[in-house]
Amino acid sequence: MRGHGDYSTLGLDYEYWVSQLLGLGVVLEHAYDGLDATTALAVADVHLYKGLAMQLGPGVEIAHKHSIFVSRVGLLYEFEFDSFTLSPQMHWDYHEHHENALVAGIAMGLSF
Repeated sequence: MRGHGDYSTLGLDYEYWVSQLLGLGVVLEHAYDGLDATTALAVADVHLYKGLAMQLGPGVEIAHKHSIFVSRVGLLYEFEFDSFTLSPQMHWDYHEHHENALVAGIAMGLSF
């Protein structure tokens, strides 16, 4: 179901800050370039120090009319510019019975 290589993705995520340490949210991503897979995750963001956070959570990936369990763990750093954020991210996704994935990207955010 999964292929080797690099893929372009587009995603959307939402985080609700429960406390200064913890945020809860969702991540939706779609991978293009022949993979054609959509991943939905429920995540917890543990804010470790200043803009550094660890993100982890379970989810599902849907590709070619099949769905599989996926879980994510990773790190990100949020640079804040007034109500705008920019955060480089690196995640490792575990895919049940399939090849795992390293996900790297840059997220742009808006605080409200």
